[in-house]
Amino acid sequence: MKKKIILLNISKSPAEIDWILPVLFELNSKYRIYTIFQSLNVYKALEKDEKLFNLWNEISDNYSIDNKFDKVFRYLSKKIFKNFNFKKYLKRKNIIFEEIKVILSEFGTYPWVFEETIKILNRPLTVHFPTSSFIFGIEQKNKKIPYRLNGDRLLLCNKLDIDFWKKRIEEKKIKIVGVPKYDKQWLQKLEKRKIDTKKKVILIAYSSRFNNKLLNFKKLEDQLNGILKAVNNFKDCKIIFKIHPRKNDPHYLQLIKKFKDLEYEVSSENIISLAGVCDVFLHDKDTSVIHDGLMMKKPCIEYWKLEKKTNVIEAPDYLKLNVIAENSEKLENLIKLALYDSENEIWKKQQRNFLSNIENFNQDNSKYAAEYLDKLSIT
Repeated sequence: MKKKIILLNISKSPAEIDWILPVLFELNSKYRIYTIFQSLNVYKALEKDEKLFNLWNEISDNYSIDNKFDKVFRYLSKKIFKNFNFKKYLKRKNIIFEEIKVILSEFGTYPWVFEETIKILNRPLTVHFPTSSFIFGIEQKNKKIPYRLNGDRLLLCNKLDIDFWKKRIEEKKIKIVGVPKYDKQWLQKLEKRKIDTKKKVILIAYSSRFNNKLLNFKKLEDQLNGILKAVNNFKDCKIIFKIHPRKNDPHYLQLIKKFKDLEYEVSSENIISLAGVCDVFLHDKDTSVIHDGLMMKKPCIEYWKLEKKTNVIEAPDYLKLNVIAENSEKLENLIKLALYDSENEIWKKQQRNFLSNIENFNQDNSKYAAEYLDKLSIT
């Protein structure tokens, strides 16, 4: 019997594949895995993460990339002529709609493929999934929710997120599955990279938002300069920058180049692989990468935030996961502590808080999620 299809819709970032790929490995023997990339840019971004790309390619049966013609044709068909045919769209990409069992799409972008699928009577199941292990903060009461998810199910990493997401989708549609990419067998696939230095390594996960008109450009420059000033004092260290795949305005490079004695590289490698070789991990607040660093048992330091949110209590704060440097001088002191006293109680406490609050780490989350998807049906 011909295997059914699991259709993966990738909207913006390789992070979407990073989260769901271990689950697809579990399902690969029973299903054909097809991927639709919503742009060439996201496909090229995946190619740059060589490890992740090769793993995806290993289980990929087919893929397609939406081009400008696809987007214009879809827009005109839906908005002007009112006759867009989703089945024909898929057929042009060598995908038979009736052969699809499940369509997967991340929860942070409105999935037009779900919108079209739910119009059809006999259809596959639509399932939202996360792009990371990010834990959502506690929102203020009576906050107006601007959107709802339109899928049949929502996979989540942690029960702590239920309160946030039940305002956006029926609670009975939510399933907690842990973080598949943190399974031991998957971490082994993302083997540590070899590093050609005997120096200690400081990894900086950085989001370059200099093109964001809502943020103060000067404050962004001051923040990065402060970080660079701190790490530049560690001449016995190599600095690796991991830049956010979408928040990557190139202005950050101009600031780095002013520190002429700084030994650094900007890496496109998988963040887990990089965390595996670093000695200390620097990150900001609005990110899940602190979990990646802690998963690899590394001291993690949060550098100071430019603007504090007033309408939410953020998870790293209320779970006490973060060790915060409020300025450049304190950052330098904490880096020194992490590099030369990695067994200090401050890092041990950080690890304990992480392991006590994070769902199902080191368990077989990939298999658990795969079995759940395999058993799902519309009824």
